[in-house]
Amino acid sequence: MKKEQKSEIKILEKSLAKTLRMVTSQYNYKIVANCIYKGLGEFFTHAVFFVRVVDGDFKLVVRHYIKTYEEDNLFWTIFNMPDNINQRESLRANGAFVVQSIQLAESQYTIMINSDLESISKTVLEEFEIKVGKFLESINLSHEEYYQYILHQANFLSEKLKKMLAYILLNESDKALCLAKAEIEKGNRGGYQNDGKDIYQYIVDYCKNHSLKMS
Repeated sequence: MKKEQKSEIKILEKSLAKTLRMVTSQYNYKIVANCIYKGLGEFFTHAVFFVRVVDGDFKLVVRHYIKTYEEDNLFWTIFNMPDNINQRESLRANGAFVVQSIQLAESQYTIMINSDLESISKTVLEEFEIKVGKFLESINLSHEEYYQYILHQANFLSEKLKKMLAYILLNESDKALCLAKAEIEKGNRGGYQNDGKDIYQYIVDYCKNHSLKMS
């Protein structure tokens, strides 16, 4: 990438963030850094945007994501970070210790320095709402169907961790325990550590305690 292109990308991303900040309130969205977010009932939706060069053109790339509030809440409870549950909502969008969301789609828009960024921003938000709406309709607005959806997907970020949490939230802690143990035996740690202990070990301990309480 040429130096001039890098400079233009920075200008475009800064201008987009400013424009989106003005437009998001019209759609009841909020924005933090390069992330747009909004809660929809039990679900937390967000989109990440950035600019890149594709075949010589500047493209605004928007990736659409979704997860449940329960996933983050359970993760923080298990991970000994329960105070995060009541922190600012933007933490769920771009925090370091949060559950990865499922990517629903990726959209691209050709843009230039002199583009009508307000019109593009409105299109971005409207298309985001449509994609999220279609997904929620496909799972009947049900968090249980969402977790089943997670369990039947593959090759996504934090796949094993999300499946462990899904099992727990579906009251199948025994399956979460087996999956966590299997990952630990493979030498996998889950990507998160707190107080010297990995997230998979936290899940093992949580599931064992849950089993004791149920017995």
